[in-house]
Amino acid sequence: MMRINPAQYEIYRGQQIRLGAGCAFGYYFAGNGTFKFAENEHMRVLMPLAQFRAAGLPNLTPFCTLKGERLPVAVLHAIFKDARAQAQARPIEVMYHVKAQDGRVVVDCPEQDGGASSLRYKGGDDPHILLDVHSHCEMHAFFSNTDNRDEQGFRLYGVLGNVFTRPTALFRVGMYGDFWPLHKEQIFQ
Repeated sequence: MMRINPAQYEIYRGQQIRLGAGCAFGYYFAGNGTFKFAENEHMRVLMPLAQFRAAGLPNLTPFCTLKGERLPVAVLHAIFKDARAQAQARPIEVMYHVKAQDGRVVVDCPEQDGGASSLRYKGGDDPHILLDVHSHCEMHAFFSNTDNRDEQGFRLYGVLGNVFTRPTALFRVGMYGDFWPLHKEQIFQ
C-alpha cells in the first residue's frame, strides 16, 4: 500500500512553485524565509510563515491569487445588510458561505444557530465555498480563538463587526491551520 504524505518540503532554488501528486500543501524554504503553498479550484496561495535570511537561496514573494474574478463588492454590501436585518430583534452572529461555481457567485446562509457571541452551523464542507464570513454584530471585527480552531480548511475567511454603527471587516486566507491577513481589495472588486 502506497502511503501519501499530505505535505511536501522543498528548498527553493528558483523552480516553479507547485505541488506533487497527493500533496495538500507544501513548504518552501527560501532566502527570505519559510513559505506555505496550496492551490485549489478557486485560488493559488503562497503565504509567508517565518522570515529569516538564508544565504545562497533566492527570495520568494508571497501571493494570494484568485483563479477567477475578484468578488463583486455588492456581495459584501448584501452580507452586511442581511447581517443587520437578522440581528434587528436581538444581537446574533450569522454565517455566510460565498460560493464561486460555474462563473457565478452565490451567497448562502446555511442552517445555523447564532447567539450574541457564538455560532453553530451546517454545511461548511462544500468544496465550492470560496469565502466563509460571519458577523460579530455589536462587537468589532476580530478572529477569535474559536475561529482559529474552526477555520482549518483552505479557503478565504472573513468577519464583520459593528454592523449597526461603524461597519468593519477583516479577511484572511486560511491554509490548514495557518493564516495570512488579506486586504478586502484582494478579494472584492
